[in-house]
Amino acid sequence: MVGDIFSPYDDGNPKRISINDVEKYTFESYGLTSEMVKKYMFGIRIVDPETQEELGDDFYDISIAKAVSYLEKVLDVQILPNIINETKDFYPSDYSSSMFLKLKKRPVLQVEQLSSSYNGQPLMDYPSQLWKVSSIGGTIQVVPTIGMGIMNSVTGQSDAMSLYGGTMLDNMGVANFGIPYMGATTGQSIPQLFRVGYVAGMLPQRRLGVEEDWEMPTDLKVLVLKVAANDVFEQFGRLIIGAGIASKEFTMDGISESINTTQSAEYGGASADIKQLESDIAKGISALKARYGIRVGVI
Repeated sequence: MVGDIFSPYDDGNPKRISINDVEKYTFESYGLTSEMVKKYMFGIRIVDPETQEELGDDFYDISIAKAVSYLEKVLDVQILPNIINETKDFYPSDYSSSMFLKLKKRPVLQVEQLSSSYNGQPLMDYPSQLWKVSSIGGTIQVVPTIGMGIMNSVTGQSDAMSLYGGTMLDNMGVANFGIPYMGATTGQSIPQLFRVGYVAGMLPQRRLGVEEDWEMPTDLKVLVLKVAANDVFEQFGRLIIGAGIASKEFTMDGISESINTTQSAEYGGASADIKQLESDIAKGISALKARYGIRVGVI
């Protein structure tokens, strides 16, 4: 397919979400709800023994948000779609590698804009036909790189992409491929030269059992629910007979009743459930790190 160079979407950067729909996605869109957390605690009601008040859904909702925030940091991913605008520095070594840019957020659903500017002066809008976006890697490259012929003039290579034009600012010494001469000719890095606008995040799975790089995998969804359930179990452990109480006895009219638990001053009443969940969570994080990898040097 041959795209329009003025449109941000092309083979290397397909459109996956409408910009107008980005903020419409919520935790409920992915099945991350209080009811789903309760299913991982099936048969257990979180009730205050003194007042008989049941734990409200607002606590479950906060636990889900907390779980999402935690896993986003641990796995270095973005879950809810969000529009990101960031600047990237120019490094000659990265530029010579097809203008390699590593973005702060991933997965990348789509790139909306890629340009260069210098001290507030626009230099170039890079044609979308040349963009090569890696969703799960959170990277974008320009292939072929505009102006590499000029940068590699010592090799005798010609600038085959000059037909896309650019901006010539004689008073600033800017080459026609959007890189100031000081960067193109001296190999000097330039801070905040590139501007990238993109949508990062995940979409709900369209088909159970088939996971695209830009969709929320099933094991990540389960992991969010287990982390949230772990938070709720901590509350449950405190409420069984009271925080820090191992046993309780009640006597009335010669009839006595006693309750003994595994709870102590150091361990809550749900410690066994929490320990099991923590083991499951650790295994889940390890598996997802194998999927997403560890990124180094994203600034």
